[in-house]
Amino acid sequence: MKIKMALLASSFGLTVLLTACGSDTAEVPDSVQSTDIESKQTEVKNQVKEEQQVFVDELKYEGEEQKLVKLLNLLTKYRNEGDEAAYMALISDEPNTPINQMNPKKLVAVQIDSIDGVTETQGTITATVTIEGASPGSTMYVFHKMNSEWKIYDID
Repeated sequence: MKIKMALLASSFGLTVLLTACGSDTAEVPDSVQSTDIESKQTEVKNQVKEEQQVFVDELKYEGEEQKLVKLLNLLTKYRNEGDEAAYMALISDEPNTPINQMNPKKLVAVQIDSIDGVTETQGTITATVTIEGASPGSTMYVFHKMNSEWKIYDID
């Protein structure tokens, strides 16, 4: 009988001890982990929202216009990533193109105002563009098609 009482008392004491210890250690990591997860989710949502504002919806366009919009989105992507080699690969290699380097400032918003003069070999996009730290302004992108491939000839 004494053994049963001793075991019962030990068991009860151990249960109380484990419950007390377990609750303190279990709550802190869960709340910290929960805060970290929420913070990361918010960060991802903000990044997606920012990217949605910067990139033009390509599905609103068809045919050659859609190809020009895709090229504009790639140009924006590479510029914002700071990938000058990929950026310059989108630029025409015609001798008279005035583009010889990438502007290092990020684009925070691009909204197409019009797509004009799309022919077999050229086209233009006029867009309202916001550069990091500046007010929105009008920018014209001139595209040339050479060897069945669209390239950016000029940006004004």
